[in-house]
Amino acid sequence: MPDQPALIARNLERSYGEGSSTARVLRDVSIELYPGRVVLLMGPSGSGKSTLLAVLSGLLRPDRGEVTILGRSLWTIRESARERFRLEHFGFIFQGFNLFPSLTAAEQLEMVVRWGEGASPREARRRVGAMLDQLGLGARGHIRADQLSGGEKQRVAVGRALLKNPRFCFADEPTGSLDWGHGEQVIRLLHAAARDQGAVLFVVGHDPRLIPYADRVVHMVDGRLSDEPASLEPTL
Repeated sequence: MPDQPALIARNLERSYGEGSSTARVLRDVSIELYPGRVVLLMGPSGSGKSTLLAVLSGLLRPDRGEVTILGRSLWTIRESARERFRLEHFGFIFQGFNLFPSLTAAEQLEMVVRWGEGASPREARRRVGAMLDQLGLGARGHIRADQLSGGEKQRVAVGRALLKNPRFCFADEPTGSLDWGHGEQVIRLLHAAARDQGAVLFVVGHDPRLIPYADRVVHMVDGRLSDEPASLEPTL
């Protein structure tokens, strides 16, 4: 595996609120992410996991600190350049799916390869069909998003992210709405994307069954990163 990080974050700080109601969510957070590796971030709800994902992926500006990706300082470039960079290199999987309700499952994916990459209709159909089969949705491609179950929507969202063959994939609870049979199918696909394409994969999750698929597991503890989970023992 490459021994040089593709993403380097240093001394990240992020707070919400003002004055006495200020909540520090990220406290001097630093991390390095490497191509071909899966990093799983775990921690209790509200601990700042999704905030860190948003800062690393260029969606939320930190109060302090820097994120360097492929040698570029993500938060010092112009917003338009940052948007182009995200479009070119990043794939996202969100808890809210972010699908177009009136488009079919297949159309959600075809948009990525036809309009994002300029592929021909025939090539788009071939790639989309193969991805839907991998996701167990081969017979559901003609169904509109608003008629799919939550688990089916999540799998479509995963397929949409992976069709881009992104250099970086940021996944927020990618298996949260899935039974474990489909959840394992999804994490195997994500794991394969890291291994086969040399992608950086940063996953936020709660499910301990994801741990065997991660190269590194880190925990959010009191706004900081730790290689050990927060202790449940009472403090005497």
